[in-house]
Amino acid sequence: MKKLIILLIVVFFTLAMSTTAWGELVFDENFDYPAGDNLTDHGWIAHSGGGTNPITVSSGGLTYSGYPSSGIGNAALLDNTGEDVSRNFSEQSSGAVYASFLVNVHAAPFNGYDKVYFFHLGETDMGYYFKARIFVKEEEGTDNIAFGLSKKSSTADEYTDFVYLKDVTYLIVEKYEFFGGDDDDEVSLFVFESPTLPSSEPGTPTLGPLTDLYDAANLGTVALRQYSSNQNMLVDGIRIATTWEDIVELSVDDYPSSVTSFSLYQNYPNPVTSSTTISFSATDLHRLSKIEIYNVKGQLIKQFLITNHQSSVEWEGTDESGKPVSNGIYLYKLIAANKSITKKMILLR
Repeated sequence: MKKLIILLIVVFFTLAMSTTAWGELVFDENFDYPAGDNLTDHGWIAHSGGGTNPITVSSGGLTYSGYPSSGIGNAALLDNTGEDVSRNFSEQSSGAVYASFLVNVHAAPFNGYDKVYFFHLGETDMGYYFKARIFVKEEEGTDNIAFGLSKKSSTADEYTDFVYLKDVTYLIVEKYEFFGGDDDDEVSLFVFESPTLPSSEPGTPTLGPLTDLYDAANLGTVALRQYSSNQNMLVDGIRIATTWEDIVELSVDDYPSSVTSFSLYQNYPNPVTSSTTISFSATDLHRLSKIEIYNVKGQLIKQFLITNHQSSVEWEGTDESGKPVSNGIYLYKLIAANKSITKKMILLR
């Protein structure tokens, strides 16, 4: 009787829930504005130093092979000390928040300078409680730079080695993960050089995960900061989402065009009590084809890479580490070529 009641509740929410409730892009900024304009002319708010050496739009966007926001519009120029700007996005308070962007550093303060952060997140009502700050500094006498990260502090908790170069475009991905306890949220940083673009989140970040006091109550603001007259860098293609796949989703050019049609079938059995079979068909599956399983928060639970010889996968109600997941609604997604299909299933042990 208890299982029947739970099943009816789950079915009700399944019918009521939109498929857009899971992983989605919550912010997308390509600076597609006239060169020379101030960012504050286009929805950004000056939260510090308003009007003093404003952040402007620089002609020509940054490019990075396969990145969805590559080469669109222009870029933001951070080249002085003065105005800092921010913009709100849809508030997030659980799961993970991913922020990605392209950066090309022409000049930065030398090693030894503190508080050299240029990008950060914040709560919806940000005030001066900045979160997930990203830093950059230059090695004196060389063309090398290092990136840094902190969860809250205005000085970096951790830096990379000086293994990155000025005037090279890098893809930065920052992850802030809510855990719901006291001061246990974590922040991580990934730094990539073209053509590296992982389709799923790497197991080990470049920096972090870091944790300390003062978790964010929520995240709902992204900010750019100018901090030095020695600073000169371009930032472009900012994407914020609740899943890795939504921010670094492979572009159409990275997939073959041979898949013209495919189908994804309802899993059986459904509801899932122990294991279930997810079946599919396609004219030609590529090495990038896969089945992904998400919870309703948009968190990737399990991924199956598939080949031409497969027509189904078996899911036993576990995550990537083999641990059983909790009862509830899950979404499974077939990705092949530049297309995808998503269906729902219920786990009820």
